[in-house]
Amino acid sequence: MFSLSYLSSAERLTVVIFKARGLPVADEEKSTSDPYVKVSIVYAGKKLKKKKTSVKHGAVNPVWNEALVFHLGQSFLSNISLEFEVFHDRIGARELLGRVQLGPDASDEELAHWTEMVRSQTAVARWHHLSGASS
Repeated sequence: MFSLSYLSSAERLTVVIFKARGLPVADEEKSTSDPYVKVSIVYAGKKLKKKKTSVKHGAVNPVWNEALVFHLGQSFLSNISLEFEVFHDRIGARELLGRVQLGPDASDEELAHWTEMVRSQTAVARWHHLSGASS
C-alpha cells in the first residue's frame, strides 16, 4: 500500500510507502524475505530519478511508513510514469519480488490511482497487486 500526492505550488511529488502483505518467500531456508521498494520516475522509457526505502529484514508483510519525495514540474505529470519494484536484498545481488507501474498510460486500478492523485489536493492511498514476481 502506498499513497501519492502532488503539491503543484512546490512542484513536489510525495510517495509514501506504507506496507506490503503476502510477499513471495525469497529465502527458502528462513521462509522469509528481506524486501525493499525502489520507486523510479520513467520518461520515454528511461528511468530519470530513483529512490528506495530501507530494507525490512525477515518480513513477508513489511511495514515501512517511509516518504520518498521527487521534485518535478507539473507539466511532466502527463508524460511520466512511476515504477514501483519490490526487491529481496541479497548479498551481492537483488531478486525482484514484483512490480507495478502507475501513470497516464497505465490501466485499471493503476490509472485510477494516478488520475485521482493528479486531481486531488490530498494524499491518495491504495493497495496494488504486484506482477512479474520471480518464482
